[in-house]
Amino acid sequence: MHLQHSYGWHGLQNGKRHDRSDEEQQKYTALYYGAISFLDAQIGRVLEALTAAGVADNTYIVFTTDHGNMLGNHWLNEKGPWGYEESLRVPLLISGPGIPAGQRSNALTNHIDLAPTFAQWAGGETFGQGVSLAQVCQNPKLPLPRTVTVSEFNDTAKILRDQRWTFCYYPGSRETELYDRNADPLQHDNLAGRAEFFEVENRFLRELVEFEIQQKPFRSEAKDLTPQRVAALYQYRAKQLLERGDLHSMSGNCDVDDILSWFTTSS
Repeated sequence: MHLQHSYGWHGLQNGKRHDRSDEEQQKYTALYYGAISFLDAQIGRVLEALTAAGVADNTYIVFTTDHGNMLGNHWLNEKGPWGYEESLRVPLLISGPGIPAGQRSNALTNHIDLAPTFAQWAGGETFGQGVSLAQVCQNPKLPLPRTVTVSEFNDTAKILRDQRWTFCYYPGSRETELYDRNADPLQHDNLAGRAEFFEVENRFLRELVEFEIQQKPFRSEAKDLTPQRVAALYQYRAKQLLERGDLHSMSGNCDVDDILSWFTTSS
């Protein structure tokens, strides 16, 4: 269960906020830091083994993780479908041949970028919705052809992030959150629903529709569709989703006659 306040979403248990005492939180945080230290030691063993084998200078090494931990921030612990920086921003450390040491990139990256990056390093073709990071690793100042990243917790939460804003959409409840991280880096002030930020929310909703359309193919017999009909199909589904607000449901069947009818009257 969740309750929205002006300063964000907070975890509840049996209708009440689930708090730890200061002593319990300190113990929990210490255990978490201990786990990090243990993991760091194991990574050190791997690096030592690569050096001993004489292949350290010819090996790409990538360290990342799937999510952060709230550690008591926003009265939350553990992971979860939260649009907060503590959970969303994860380490991505890369070293290897041709990658300068000590460099940092501000590019908007995503885990879906790793597969095409590995493919390019191996001399293959890139694939998927991700973007290869090979060039950015060599020159961290290079921009990526991306203005927004998308994170999702199944169909429970859709979270979009650019260099300034974080937007969260919760299918089913249709609740939204919007944070200006430049003005509010701790994400205490939810700006969603305010008239002056309508265009910002609308831009993220369009990005979400595009992402969902690309991610989940239509359940339609479309092998005989002409390019014009395929274009109409995409426009029709996007129009449906925007009108219904049902941004997460992309698997419904489409009637070709309805698609063509809409396309004819809209063109």
